[in-house]
Amino acid sequence: MNRIEPEVEQATNAFSHEFGNIVDRLERSSSSPMGDAAAPLNRIRGKAAEAGKLHSKAEERLARLGIPAHIIAAAVARSRTTGATFVHELFSSSHLKPLDYYTLLAAELGVPFVTTINSERLLSDLTAAHFRPGRTALVCCRNHNAQLVIHMAPDLRSENQLSALFEKTPSMRSNFCICEPDSIRRALETRYERVDVENAVSKLHRRWPHLSAKETLIPWQAFVLGIFVSLFPLSLWVAFWPTLFVVHLIAIFLFGSSVAIRIAAWRSIRQEAPASIRANISATYPIYSVLVALHKEAAVIPQLVRSMARLDWPASRLEVLYVCESDDIETIAALGQIRLPGPHRIVCVPPSHPRTKPKALNYALERCSGEYVVIYDAEDRPHPQQLREAWARFRSEPDDLACLQAPLDIANAEQSWLSRMFAFEYAAHFHGLLPYLNRIGVPLPLGGTSNHFRRPALVDVLGWDPYNVTEDADLGIRLYRGGYRCGLLFHPTLEDAPTVLREWIPQRTRWIKGWMQTFLVHNRDHRGLKLSIGNYKNMILQILMSGFILSPLLYAISILEISYFIATYSEASITSKIVIYFDIAIMAFGHIGYALLALSCWKRVNSRPALTIAVQLPFYWLLASVAAWRAVWKLLTAPHQWEKTAHHAAFKQNPTGAHRATL
Repeated sequence: MNRIEPEVEQATNAFSHEFGNIVDRLERSSSSPMGDAAAPLNRIRGKAAEAGKLHSKAEERLARLGIPAHIIAAAVARSRTTGATFVHELFSSSHLKPLDYYTLLAAELGVPFVTTINSERLLSDLTAAHFRPGRTALVCCRNHNAQLVIHMAPDLRSENQLSALFEKTPSMRSNFCICEPDSIRRALETRYERVDVENAVSKLHRRWPHLSAKETLIPWQAFVLGIFVSLFPLSLWVAFWPTLFVVHLIAIFLFGSSVAIRIAAWRSIRQEAPASIRANISATYPIYSVLVALHKEAAVIPQLVRSMARLDWPASRLEVLYVCESDDIETIAALGQIRLPGPHRIVCVPPSHPRTKPKALNYALERCSGEYVVIYDAEDRPHPQQLREAWARFRSEPDDLACLQAPLDIANAEQSWLSRMFAFEYAAHFHGLLPYLNRIGVPLPLGGTSNHFRRPALVDVLGWDPYNVTEDADLGIRLYRGGYRCGLLFHPTLEDAPTVLREWIPQRTRWIKGWMQTFLVHNRDHRGLKLSIGNYKNMILQILMSGFILSPLLYAISILEISYFIATYSEASITSKIVIYFDIAIMAFGHIGYALLALSCWKRVNSRPALTIAVQLPFYWLLASVAAWRAVWKLLTAPHQWEKTAHHAAFKQNPTGAHRATL
């Protein structure tokens, strides 16, 4: 067992400091029964840092629990790479049950073992609210006799300290009890539940109200909109053609600029190459937290758990949190029917408004402990190497790289016409537009899944906006405004597109409504936006946001206008003909530009010929226009309503992009 001594010695000081602070507070407490033990404690504290060597009892303890020597040796070898203790490696590999280990440890130390902790008795000033798996966990409580008691789940770095303490001062045993780490975690989560819910809902609005979508329109925006709604009909009545001509010029500029960006993206397409996953990977692994927000997802739970289990990351440094609404009985029951791997657990979000995915993620962020955090959706099948690629990128670049977006490839492109058009659209977005925006340094409109974050940066910008229904795009812009930047990964995530209109329309409505919220929020202080991201980037961002919103809104109107013009061509004036011809030209330019980008990107994810898909874009964009006008109505009547997309078990045919996923 001598081979693990350096690891223990390295971390002893950290625990000594943590333990010493608590002891100091206990000594100062007037109600503490430990006054007579102060002198021995002072002597022990000086020796605690030297108690780093594991004594033979640890080896004997594992042998008594039936752990073979070769299993222990393998765990020791893994611990040198992962940074976890070898006991935690045994926990994570299911060779050792925490209940058995800590029960035996408590018996050896001569202190009680408890399975539950009364969260109401936790002393907040003596309690660490942030729980980290694989490290010593402790909380302070006051028992029914008003005596201070430390509940601990010591790791191998601190067992010797306790043993030495109790040998020197046996009376201290009455102030300690041993429990499992999960018992401490559950007590902390219960104690801070109300605070965490409140923060998940209101932290951003409380700190930075101008960056929150809780209010759809602030007073000056409502005033400007009211003026426009009042004057526009009057202008049409007084000067129909001049007004229509000005509106056309504005629309043509915005639409043409948006198309020009896509043409530029097409011209700048480069061959993608996977980042070196093994480069600079010499340090021990960090803890990686995987958050999966679920709501009414019982049908895809088996597939989801299998996908998360395939992630190539040491189990001892991984935590997968399935974030469920506490009243979503079916999803929780479906998870309960599966034997979840060691690092997987369920987080139940107490009912509160708004009932949105970003609120649930904010709540879960307070309950995860990873240095890095990634978000997945229920139907996602991420490439197993995605976490390793993200870590390699984060380690090789400065700390201002806050987020890495993995490309999303549609796996069920052949299931229906809608899913095929959706896949065509995603190919253009994730393999064409986003790489171009990333190269020119413009804020990235993140996708709602497969975002990998440095946790400190995510916390610094206060997480997600619970009132914004495209929280991903909003967060991408807010990160840039906070001095951070985002990047892109190579290894993709496979997911499924809606296959029927009753699922596609609500999803697209939510996306466009969220872009409207994002546009309104980040233009409340337009001068501040320009100062934080620069004039040129702000111009590109404004064109993108306007294009995402106005293009689908105006598309149906333009189609109706052109159809009416064709039907009444002989009666049309010269002015109207000029306007309509210009509309037809700009629409043709838009279709061609978008098709060039999408066709170039489609080759990377699908071998099927796509020209027939490109010519069907006008019909697909008409559906988007329906969703856009529905989004306007929803923004006015239910701005924070989350219209959930139904997910189904993975399509059985060979998935689009599967060749990329196996790289």
